[in-house]
Amino acid sequence: MISAWVLGLTVLGTAPSWAERGAAPAPATPPSGEQKPTQEPLGMLGEVLAVDQAARTLRVRVEDGGEQTVQVDQKAMIFVKARLRSLSDVQPSQWVRIGYVEQDGRRIATSIVGVSPKRPAKPTAGGKVVAVDLKAQTLKIRTQDGKEQTFQVGGETRVSVAGMRRDLNELKTGRQVRIEFTEQDGERLAGKIVIILPGPPVRRLPSATDEPTP
Repeated sequence: MISAWVLGLTVLGTAPSWAERGAAPAPATPPSGEQKPTQEPLGMLGEVLAVDQAARTLRVRVEDGGEQTVQVDQKAMIFVKARLRSLSDVQPSQWVRIGYVEQDGRRIATSIVGVSPKRPAKPTAGGKVVAVDLKAQTLKIRTQDGKEQTFQVGGETRVSVAGMRRDLNELKTGRQVRIEFTEQDGERLAGKIVIILPGPPVRRLPSATDEPTP
């Protein structure tokens, strides 16, 4: 009886383990169709330079002066003047805030919102007109510190006197002007010129020390 019990333990001890028989459970596999986490959208602010309706692309100049091109998604939300619009309502020279994601090296716009950012003020200069050459489209002024500056003038230059629009013929030597300009290729381009008219002479009030006139 004891011999049979020992024999049974021996047989059980020689039985192959689960690992030896290759019956270990297979590792779990991720379920099919599992989606990757949604990419956090990025953003840019800039001025629209070009719109390609057929290709659904926008080219914008961003705040640092660089240019970027984005592909507009078919389901992109587009708002112009606080109303839901389509890509055909986005025009060059408009300022927009674009939300986008990066995919395969491209920027895919998911939202476009028209904005009116505060643009930096243009530089100005003031002084007396010392020379005008309308054929050469140049205007030279002498500033208060005695320096002379030359500006390019033309059809895009707006001239005003006392708030009224005038033409370039109003630019005469000796007149005081204030010029709003931009710089391009080393030249100053006058965008707006205000002619400052001389005010009425200031009458000096008599003081207590003045002697009476005979």
